[in-house]
Amino acid sequence: MLIRRYLALEVAYTLLATLLVLLGIIFVQRLAMYLSQAASGLLSQNAILGLLGLQMLRFATELLPLSFFIAALMTFGRLYRDSEMSAMFALGVSVNDLYKSLLIISIPISIVLVGLNFYVIPKNVQFQHDLQTKARKDAQLNIFKAGVFRELMGGKHVIYVGKIADNGTELVDVFVKSLEDSGKISITTAKTGRQSIDADTGIRFLHLFDGGRYEVEHDLSKDKDKEIMVTFKSMRLKIDQTPPLKSLSTDARSTKDLIKDYTHNSAAELQKRLSGPLSLFILVLMIPSLAHSRPRDGRYNRLILGVIIYVIYFNLLKIGEAWLHKEMIPMILGLWWVHLVMLSLGLYMRYKRNNLLS
Repeated sequence: MLIRRYLALEVAYTLLATLLVLLGIIFVQRLAMYLSQAASGLLSQNAILGLLGLQMLRFATELLPLSFFIAALMTFGRLYRDSEMSAMFALGVSVNDLYKSLLIISIPISIVLVGLNFYVIPKNVQFQHDLQTKARKDAQLNIFKAGVFRELMGGKHVIYVGKIADNGTELVDVFVKSLEDSGKISITTAKTGRQSIDADTGIRFLHLFDGGRYEVEHDLSKDKDKEIMVTFKSMRLKIDQTPPLKSLSTDARSTKDLIKDYTHNSAAELQKRLSGPLSLFILVLMIPSLAHSRPRDGRYNRLILGVIIYVIYFNLLKIGEAWLHKEMIPMILGLWWVHLVMLSLGLYMRYKRNNLLS
């Protein structure tokens, strides 16, 4: 019992460290993405921390099985290399004791994952979508500042606003320098302007009023430049190249709704939510065999093999999920075939390991 607790604690400490490292990498990547969007006027700065917190919770649930798998492989691999595992076997510790020590951790984690995947994460996705939508609308009010040149759409437009009206939405004395797809440069000026977001596409536009547009076009017949000046009462300019927010998918639907409306899409989502907890127990079967190494073996050889197996497992689940969404396989088959394949591999590894010890 003491050895089981020792093994479980060693795995738990490594699991925590592994999860924090993986979350740290994703945190930095997401922070850079949100800061870039905020700098481009596509996201309100006030929403960044909230979005990061929601994203970290969602990624934590997805990374827990992988973190547990890596932590167990690293812990058991170190014990094998340091001959501690050999000493434990000499004292009467069996392979079943290794499995029991892993179950001490995997069972609580699987219960937490069930609660998160089936109840918490759907609400998290809904809240994140609402927060992003609000942050996008709030950014519309802050994208332009009086007396400051603003570059949009990757440099396609450079916009200058002389003044912002007291209502905070009307732009006064607007100047726009645009690089057309043909390579020509056009200059647009307008007395006033305002922003809007298309309700159907979610793309942002700048509406200009009482202005003119100046272009220089090369006349091939006369081999000289021709100036074109057009005046307008109103003009609409696209200033957003980022794809609009996608509509809510089945990720945000409650478990109760998915069970009531049991279609291929609902089955794919329900089985995806169950895959995390279920995969933990299948991975547990593989860990003692994958972690087994000799003192002179490479330090990360077994870990690399384990990660490859996990990547194959993960990608097979994604393939099965896509097939379910496209109704290419029956709902009764679903993702179960992937779990059965990996379960068979796990049982085979355990069988080979038991034969080796005997």
